[in-house]
Amino acid sequence: MPTLSREELILAPLVEAEEKHGELYELVYDALFAGYPDYRDLFILDSDGGLRRNMLRTTMDMIVDYAHDALDEGYLYGMRLNHIHYGVDEDAFDQFFEVIAQVAAREAPDQWTPATSQAWAEMKTEFAKTRD
Repeated sequence: MPTLSREELILAPLVEAEEKHGELYELVYDALFAGYPDYRDLFILDSDGGLRRNMLRTTMDMIVDYAHDALDEGYLYGMRLNHIHYGVDEDAFDQFFEVIAQVAAREAPDQWTPATSQAWAEMKTEFAKTRD
């Protein structure tokens, strides 16, 4: 069995989940609010879902950039700082990546191998290095 690249390990479950469901917006936010019901209050003014869609898109872009070895750590750090103003601490910020991983693992179980889990753990460790 050939060894998959970091790019393949990170992105394959997302691609499969999106092929299966289309945009992962509802799945991700349903999982977020199920695990962290208090977070729903952070989106009280987001009546049309635009903010949540933008947040998911931006987060997915960071994941894709990391998978392509093109992550801008300064951008990720800046996003962390921006979220503090909304009452989102660094743990909560990192939990969003964890929720996306959980959704990808659940929706693309054939793609979610121990190597995939390890690649995502390494990504989250790299992302955590941008914490204060």
